[in-house]
Amino acid sequence: MLVPFGSRWRAADAVEGAAWTSPGFDDSAWLGGAAPLGFGEGDEAFLLPRDMASADDDPITYVRHTFEIADPAAIQALRIRTVYDDGVVVFLNGVEILRSNVRSLPLGPELPAATPLGPFTERDVLVFRAGPDALRAGENVLAVQVHQHWRDSLDLRFDLELGAVTAEHPLRVVRGPWLQRATPGSMTVRWRTNRPVPGRVRFGSTPDSFDRSASAAGGPTTEHEVVLAGLEPATRYAYALEGEDGILAGGDEDHVFRTPPRPGTRDPVRVWAIGDAGTGKQDARDVRDAFVRHAGERPADVWLLLGDNAYPSGSDGDHQRGLFDNYTDLLRRTPIWPVLGNHGANLTDTREGYGPFLEIFGDPFYSFDHGNVRFVAIDSAGSDWDPDDPMMRFLPGALRAPQADWVIAYLHHPAISDGTHDLEKGRRTRRFWEALLPVLEAADVDLVLAGHSHSYERSFLLGPSTGDFSTLGESILDGGDGDPEGDGAYRKRFSGTGTVWVIAGSAGLVGDEGDLDHPAMAVSLRELGSLVLDVEGCRLDGRMVDARGRIRDRFRIDKCREPADD
Repeated sequence: MLVPFGSRWRAADAVEGAAWTSPGFDDSAWLGGAAPLGFGEGDEAFLLPRDMASADDDPITYVRHTFEIADPAAIQALRIRTVYDDGVVVFLNGVEILRSNVRSLPLGPELPAATPLGPFTERDVLVFRAGPDALRAGENVLAVQVHQHWRDSLDLRFDLELGAVTAEHPLRVVRGPWLQRATPGSMTVRWRTNRPVPGRVRFGSTPDSFDRSASAAGGPTTEHEVVLAGLEPATRYAYALEGEDGILAGGDEDHVFRTPPRPGTRDPVRVWAIGDAGTGKQDARDVRDAFVRHAGERPADVWLLLGDNAYPSGSDGDHQRGLFDNYTDLLRRTPIWPVLGNHGANLTDTREGYGPFLEIFGDPFYSFDHGNVRFVAIDSAGSDWDPDDPMMRFLPGALRAPQADWVIAYLHHPAISDGTHDLEKGRRTRRFWEALLPVLEAADVDLVLAGHSHSYERSFLLGPSTGDFSTLGESILDGGDGDPEGDGAYRKRFSGTGTVWVIAGSAGLVGDEGDLDHPAMAVSLRELGSLVLDVEGCRLDGRMVDARGRIRDRFRIDKCREPADD
């Protein structure tokens, strides 16, 4: 332990230049005391003056701590645990090693935290990893900017722990493994270790018959990404992560996956879609567990993350808490296909190509086939929407799927909603949909999934708008409930018209705003839950499974016969 929680820090409310982040800076005139430091919480060990965040001041408090290291060459990695309100930028000997809930912009004194932290997150301890390159023999300094979202904030909190990982520490997996980019012939396995080592995966048909292996390119690292290639479609495989002295993780029935079938194959497909699930709280775990019970022996083939996968700001630590710690067992067996939400876009800029979402997942928009279903992931949180934008150029071709019977598009922001977010509350969202809607309507997409509104809303079978975006939802082709045991399934030709729109943004929290009475919606629920889709040939069945495992909505789209045959 280099710097434990509760260490003594020095604090100031203003600095000039960057020298304050480096060893040798004279901070003797700064205030000093033991962490946690701050004000407005009632349990501070080091109570800062309230005017450190006054309306006449900038929203940043500057803190420093010095420590000694005899042999930095023995340290292979750093582990940072921190609690803060609202955001932090951490420097080690003048080098930035961590930024959380502070946008990737020049660090001027006017830069606020990206989003305010509520009571349910501001006391959470987040874990981050960093390399040791900035360490030096002798005196080292941690310099931290604590950013407030508002200058007149009523509270501030900060504490930090810095640990060193050496070769003497047992090698272990600290994130994952998780599966991505599944194809009929390949699977990508990713994981993080506590110190750098080569990445290697062993795999085979069963855990006791590993006859193949694959390795990552490059040298030792803590961030591992290995592609298992040459796989057979629709085939079950077991795998294990290999460490320095044998199997590091896996080699059992918990570390298995099944490759997708070839495109166009009409094998049954099960989809699990969760929106706004990244709270890391019990509500999200309840929704997760309800789905696992509901699925039973038939787990999901495709797992869609509809954005806001890591609250509050989409930092690496937020992803650890909101996603990787909460879905550990599922991540090692089911490939994930995420899109970026507005909270994740606080720190990720998909246009400029940086941020935690891109580092963890990769492409912000893409398409893939699973059997006879084409899935198209749309970046509503970060992309531009003019005709020359890369995503807008990508979409028309991605939505054309001659081998697919079904096309499902998914993104974060809904087109129509009367939940916690609607179009009138965000001009940016409206501009996006004015550009996107004609593209989706031209492709006659069967199903559009979104999150963002913290509710569950599901439309009737809707036809295209009349050219004016505000008319979306007025063209109801079938005003029934879509339930095969109620008014009957929505009927649609393979080359016909009609889209069902679903908002499934309540997998981690429920909002109390909105009337939930949009006229285009057949069902509107202010309930925790997730969406389960089952596709079998020419039928698609959808179910909303709430946090208690109850089916609260059921609908079917049927392409098996012509509507005129009824």
